[in-house]
Amino acid sequence: MIALSEFPLPALLVDGKSFLILDCNRQANALYDRTTSEMLASTLLDLTLPVEHGALRQSFNSSIEHTKELHQLRRNGTVIQVEFTRTSIPAKDGTNWVCLLHDVTSRSRLVRALLESDAEHREIIDNANDIIYTHDLKGISLLSTVP
Repeated sequence: MIALSEFPLPALLVDGKSFLILDCNRQANALYDRTTSEMLASTLLDLTLPVEHGALRQSFNSSIEHTKELHQLRRNGTVIQVEFTRTSIPAKDGTNWVCLLHDVTSRSRLVRALLESDAEHREIIDNANDIIYTHDLKGISLLSTVP
């Protein structure tokens, strides 16, 4: 048996067929705001938004190590985006998966905000009635508009 308690990141041991959580560490408990007994009474599907169940099943059907981002539910119902890195380990009745978890909620929000900001600035530039010109320190043109 793998000692998940020694993993520095949140980690789960998941049954490959039923998605039942077989073991977890305290970092995973903190990530999901659940006790160990609550986690062990759950499946990975219970922690995943229903619209992503198909993507979760498809991801776990592959026998190779895989990284996937999924929306997960904390105990209070808040949604977090979690990056799963999983690897298979053989078990008596099939395959189990060790999943290392990384909360990427903040990163995802930042990327979304940057994309929205970029789109707003692009719209301003595209609709400007003035010439806008930018260049780098060597004088190479990076952007120019002509109304």
